[in-house]
Amino acid sequence: MLSIKPTVGQYNVSTVLERALDAASLREQLLVNNIANVDTPGFKRSDLDFNAALRQAMSESSATAGQIMGRRTRERHIAIPRGGNYAVPSLREDWFVARNDENNVSIEVENASRDQNQLLYSAAAQLYGDRMKWLSAVLDSRR
Repeated sequence: MLSIKPTVGQYNVSTVLERALDAASLREQLLVNNIANVDTPGFKRSDLDFNAALRQAMSESSATAGQIMGRRTRERHIAIPRGGNYAVPSLREDWFVARNDENNVSIEVENASRDQNQLLYSAAAQLYGDRMKWLSAVLDSRR
């Protein structure tokens, strides 16, 4: 019987790519929210450290390789047993205020961050798609 190991080294590649896509999606939501509040007095921008989120996903992937995990996407959702929660911390950045209304959102910074995030998302989606095609080809060759 064919046994396909979904891990490379100690990491479950599919899980890491899924979490990278999740993190990039969450970061996109945060950046869009920042842009929507560019003229809101007192608003402080939020962002996500994509690299830290990816490191967290990789460490969780190595600890839970081969397990089916659930994750909560909202705090009010019912808790999932067996450590299945995956929370990506967002950072509220209130250290930089350049305007009189105490809002620290710069449309140029947000657009540049969105462009970078879209590249990361596209790369992760491409890798995930390529991985699924490879697995499908392997399974088709066994028929």
